[in-house]
Amino acid sequence: MKKLDHTIAVTEQKKNRLLDLYLDEMINKYEYEAKRERLEQEITRMNDELFLLSSEEKNEVNITYIKQEIRALNDTDKDLFHVFQALIDFGVVYQNGQIDLKYTFQATEEEKYKSFL
Repeated sequence: MKKLDHTIAVTEQKKNRLLDLYLDEMINKYEYEAKRERLEQEITRMNDELFLLSSEEKNEVNITYIKQEIRALNDTDKDLFHVFQALIDFGVVYQNGQIDLKYTFQATEEEKYKSFL
C-alpha cells in the first residue's frame, strides 16, 4: 500500500507539472486536457485500488478477531462475557420471548450493496 501511495503522489506531481507546462504555454489546451484526463483517471483507479486493499486488510483483521472469540467459546471454565460482547453488537427481546441478535460481523444492507459494486 505504501508503494501505491507513493505512485499516487508521483502522479499528482506529474499533473501539477502538466499545469505548469500549460500555463507557461509550452503545450496547447488540447494536449493539456487530454493528458490531464489520463492522469486523473490513473489517480482515480489507484485510489479505488487503495480503498479495496485497505478494506480487505480491515476485514482480515476483523475475521481473525472474531475467530479468536469464537474459539474462546469452547473454554467453558472462563467468564464468557467479553466473548459475547465482542461477537454481539446488540439484541432485541420481544414480549413473546423471541430474541433477535445483531452480530458484529454481520454486514449491513448498505455494506452488502457496496460489495456488489
